[in-house]
Amino acid sequence: MIYAEFSDPRSRVVVARAGEEIAGFVIFWNFPFETHIADIAVAAAARRRGVGRALVAEAIRGAREA
Repeated sequence: MIYAEFSDPRSRVVVARAGEEIAGFVIFWNFPFETHIADIAVAAAARRRGVGRALVAEAIRGAREA
């Protein structure tokens, strides 16, 4: 199912990195007048460090630009 998200032209994927490791990601869709967060995840080692907050902020920024 997640692979279908990558191929959808409405999908936006943002990946947070900590060095060479993936700290988290968010997948969101922009529609007219709304944005839908389809999935968000933060690696256990990166939790409680603001990664999730930064990912949501990036999705909001992407929504405002749409």
